[in-house]
Amino acid sequence: MNKAVNLVNAELGKALGSLLNRCSVPTLNPKQRYPSFDVEVMEHELKATGEKLVRDLNSLNDKVSKCYDDLLFYRGIEHIFDQVRNTNAFFEIHKPWKMKKGADLSTILFLTYETVRVASLLLQPVVPEFADKALSRLGLSNEERTLETAKFGGGPSLQLYGRNLGENPGNLIDKLERDDETIVEGDLPNQGNQRASG
Repeated sequence: MNKAVNLVNAELGKALGSLLNRCSVPTLNPKQRYPSFDVEVMEHELKATGEKLVRDLNSLNDKVSKCYDDLLFYRGIEHIFDQVRNTNAFFEIHKPWKMKKGADLSTILFLTYETVRVASLLLQPVVPEFADKALSRLGLSNEERTLETAKFGGGPSLQLYGRNLGENPGNLIDKLERDDETIVEGDLPNQGNQRASG
């Protein structure tokens, strides 16, 4: 349990929170809406990096859910942050802050938003307050935060493109604390008690 807390403290703000802040700034997304996804851009300009990102994102739910079911929270969180780190690398490689407005930029942002969304959905049982802030920032309602939508694009029931983003919450995380074996804040509750129970 403590290993899970240490990992969250090390990665949550630095990796996931930072990625959300960087990809949602008004300079990249002046309309503050969920970006569009262009299949042609994905099949050409982003084929080498983007397709693997999507494949890994689509397998993440099953891997993490299996770990949670086996009470291997630390391993499940590792899978999530592997995906987040890979997306951070993808973001750095393509340097969207240097790009002009258009389909390439929008598709890169969409891929990045999707990692933040899916990762936050899967982190709900572990850090519910952070996940709530991140998902609210992406404009997701409470009813749209189920495991069924924890895949690229969210499935046919979820319309992402064009929705308004939520307000910027500022600081996304307060460091989790533990006292010996007891987690004082941000305890790891049973997955079934969270919205992501499916």
